[in-house]
Amino acid sequence: MRSVLQISGCLLFGLFMLSLSACGGSDSTAGAASGSGSVALLFTDAPTDEFSEINITVNRVILLGENDAATEIFSGEKIINLLDLEHHADLFSMTGNVPAGRYTKIRLLVSNVELVRKDANGDLIEVITPRLPGNGKIDLNPRGAFEVVADQTLMLEIDFDARKSIQYHTLGKGGYVLRPVIFIKRLAHATPGKLVRLSGQVSGLDAPAQTFRLCRTPIVHRENELDSDGAVASHVDLDDAAKWCPLVHVTADTALFGPNGDPITFDDMVNDASVTVLGRLEHAATNEDKPSLTALTVLAGPTGTFRKYTGVVTTGLDASTSQFSVRLAAGQGIAGQDDLPVQIQRGTTIVSRRGEVLDVNALVAGRTVKVLGVLSLADDAPDVIQAAIIFVDMDAPPVKLSGTISHIDSSPAGFTLIADSVGDRCVKLTEDTAIFLVHDNTGSFFSEQTDATALTEGQSVEAYGRYNLEGCLVATTVLAAGN
Repeated sequence: MRSVLQISGCLLFGLFMLSLSACGGSDSTAGAASGSGSVALLFTDAPTDEFSEINITVNRVILLGENDAATEIFSGEKIINLLDLEHHADLFSMTGNVPAGRYTKIRLLVSNVELVRKDANGDLIEVITPRLPGNGKIDLNPRGAFEVVADQTLMLEIDFDARKSIQYHTLGKGGYVLRPVIFIKRLAHATPGKLVRLSGQVSGLDAPAQTFRLCRTPIVHRENELDSDGAVASHVDLDDAAKWCPLVHVTADTALFGPNGDPITFDDMVNDASVTVLGRLEHAATNEDKPSLTALTVLAGPTGTFRKYTGVVTTGLDASTSQFSVRLAAGQGIAGQDDLPVQIQRGTTIVSRRGEVLDVNALVAGRTVKVLGVLSLADDAPDVIQAAIIFVDMDAPPVKLSGTISHIDSSPAGFTLIADSVGDRCVKLTEDTAIFLVHDNTGSFFSEQTDATALTEGQSVEAYGRYNLEGCLVATTVLAAGN
């Protein structure tokens, strides 16, 4: 039996959003339905701290229907830094008319992956380029088919787990091994958990309705995508997504911030200004309407005005100053700083990695945070980050066990694992446990989400979760060798 850890050359993905409101490149239609609908793919991620960037080059995205009828929903070349997308989703592409019908797979074609390490000053240490599986062809197999309905929008959440996807091998050829650990979930008319990020120019400001149109520009993930004036460089592809101007709703809960990081109001906004919006993507009533965005935070200024600062909370909130302190992680280009104060302002929003809104009690010493804000520098006062939104890591990393199944338990569901380093361990499964079969076939690599019936004695697995009071690992994810 091949070990899961010996499956090589697999692809690591992280967090980004691929929204496809239809498609013009269909090779053949899927199923027997007529008409066309919309498809929005929201990509999200669980983080890894080992690298400063994980850059992937995406060339094609294809929906496969019954009998492998193919509908191409993206063709081109886009480079995404997945680690920039840990807490939110980005709109990756927007195209035209997806044939209505049933689809069973999502195929990604990727031409390059880069794992980037930087030092404490943000200077490059090394770039690792792993081999791509199956000439870069990755098939995603959800549990059950998904259907595109005429004149409706289908939203699918694609969750790439970076922490589980990257492995380092010392045997054989050695080096880094990348393997897709992917969750696919259909989002009904409930809004997705994580926030969606869109950047563009304001148009059609409507003060009575508290709405505006956001005519999109590409999200910049890497410094070389900006020119000397801070604008999107000419080599960055502007596809049909840049022509889409979604309606943005500003509510009583929306916070707005100016380019210097200070709070502003709706009346301070002007048409043609550059802004970035983080909010919830809402279903459209019809295909003509397209999805809209309910804003949680609006950031005025060109892309890159508000930076993301990662660190560990060292002191909790001081009520007299509305500040707390963080110790910044290395590699962010800020040297000589110990604890850096963060200013909570009117409208500063605190959210979890899942997108849940929190209060200031979440700012506990020892927790990792990512602060999106503007660094204010002063000669006669300490530097301070003017915070617009704060992402708090509320969960400890899961425990990982690797080994071979020696016995299957049916009631309660679980198995006994002969773990590689710690001996026998009991593993419990719940109705929420995600189980994947990982396949490495000639010419392609794919993983498929399945259930406990796919597990067998003698099978090589990795189990991720947390221990219960009985000393058993309650698994959130199980990866099993498929062949």
